[in-house]
Amino acid sequence: MAASSDSPRVNILVLDGDKGHDWVRIFSDRALSDGTRFRVVQASWMNISVVSYPDSGPMVTCAPLRETDGVENDLGSTRNTVTFKPHFCIVRNQARGPTPPSDNRDQLFALMHAGVPSINSLESIYMCLERPVMFGALRRIARAHPDFQVVPQTFYANPKQMIIAPEPWPVVLKVSHAHAGMGKILVENSTAFRDMSTVLAVTGTHCSAEPFVDSDCGIRIQRIEGVRGAPAHYRVLEKTFTGSGWKSQFGGAMLTNTEPCERHRRWVDLAAAAFPGLDICALDIMRKRGSDGHAGEEIIIELNDTACGFLDWEEDTVHVVALAIDRLEQIYVERVRV
Repeated sequence: MAASSDSPRVNILVLDGDKGHDWVRIFSDRALSDGTRFRVVQASWMNISVVSYPDSGPMVTCAPLRETDGVENDLGSTRNTVTFKPHFCIVRNQARGPTPPSDNRDQLFALMHAGVPSINSLESIYMCLERPVMFGALRRIARAHPDFQVVPQTFYANPKQMIIAPEPWPVVLKVSHAHAGMGKILVENSTAFRDMSTVLAVTGTHCSAEPFVDSDCGIRIQRIEGVRGAPAHYRVLEKTFTGSGWKSQFGGAMLTNTEPCERHRRWVDLAAAAFPGLDICALDIMRKRGSDGHAGEEIIIELNDTACGFLDWEEDTVHVVALAIDRLEQIYVERVRV
């Protein structure tokens, strides 16, 4: 029997600040096997406030982009607010942006303190916030699997240590924690490298340097964990650079959806096991320019977690929703702790 409109519902907090992604609609005709329906509250990290109590657990006050009961706000508006107890989270945005005002780690910590189940797990999201932690996980995999080739990267805990420069030139300098092309600069020679060390001395932040891979394309291997008894969902995108810059985020790129090969599936499966609960992830790879018509060597440069963008939002999000409902079935119907 279907649940009535005033029956208890499972509250799902979706942290996705893209107004074009309608999570309320995609959950609207779904329910658990016992008829329990969902209340979806979609908001951005910057518009939520979380408290974790010892007896009643977490409470969230937020200005939602949209919500199952019709409460919504335009982008940037906080006029209409709701307060609710989240039973589950789906996280599709980074909790920490490139600037101090976009740092919402305190809200993530509150959700972790309350033990809210989530996709991805809140612990894996926390581990992936910092580039050196993520890259250290890739290096551990590479040591155990020689064909899992990771770009040779040097890490400097602070700018004072930028004495011995990596070679060959040019190198890509990655500053602090930022993602999506932010905090990266192409350094052509040792003189420019020394200049960058003096610039970074003002901030005192950590950085890394790695050889620039002269590539004919970039490859992203995307993975979404499958429901119990089902395989994961894979997607491979080839990015052919079309702009004048070296960054696809700003120079432009043409995306081609290709069939995943066994090697790519294995690589992203290994990466998904780097941290518990890394349900949504993507490996970024550069394919070196080949010769005589042959494809060049593939080098892994980064692991992206829960915030990685989907080429086909509708199709890929269906897999995320199915996984979320499967987890909620275990928690609320089968009474299994996940």
